Amino acid sequence: MIGNRVYNAWFQSGLQVFDVDPDTGWLDWVAGYDTFEQPTLPTYDGAWGIYPFLGDDRILISDISNGLFVLELTDLDLDDDGVIDGCEPELFIRGEVNGDGVVDIADVVFVLDYLFVGESDPGCQDAGDGNDDGAIDLADAITLLGFLFSGDAAPQAPFPECGIDPTADALECESYGACP
Repeated sequence: MIGNRVYNAWFQSGLQVFDVDPDTGWLDWVAGYDTFEQPTLPTYDGAWGIYPFLGDDRILISDISNGLFVLELTDLDLDDDGVIDGCEPELFIRGEVNGDGVVDIADVVFVLDYLFVGESDPGCQDAGDGNDDGAIDLADAITLLGFLFSGDAAPQAPFPECGIDPTADALECESYGACP
């Protein structure tokens, strides 16, 4: 552990990096690098040791099958913006849950389908949380309908532009294609 960051060797998933919330102790996944991308059970091939203390942003990974890996944190920053790619929050537009870039009735239908039919699966749950209460439920569809047809308040930020979720909640935003 360095500061609030935990570096973990996990034979099934290689290097795993987590941030530790100092108040709660909860771990948030930041980044990973798998050294053995084949199924590992029951042979336990893969990474068994890591050493993140070299400085110069270098990490050593010891893999039982593939030997020694030397990573630079820049290897984990493929878009060269100075932030490990796994640390970058996904940008989204609240209420725009179907990924077409526009908040409209199709988003309401998507939320209702997700809730009652189960065939739709939002890649970004935060986008489906129209009222930003930390859950996707019927109130989100009602909030969007009120905004679209009754002149009610607009959805909470990020809206109408792409942005990050300013509210801490259990919802995830794993993928969202409508923002750059």
